[in-house]
Amino acid sequence: TNKDVIAQITSASIAGDLVLAAAYSHELPRYGLEVGLTNYAA
Repeated sequence: TNKDVIAQITSASIAGDLVLAAAYSHELPRYGLEVGLTNYAA
């Protein structure tokens, strides 16, 4: 998105993909991170 960085850990299998964990940058201030919370151009 243009507002968040989203990271996911996934597992792929023939039966279908499974998202094991996901983190969004808007959650990071809870852990003391104050900078780098928006998306960056490639």
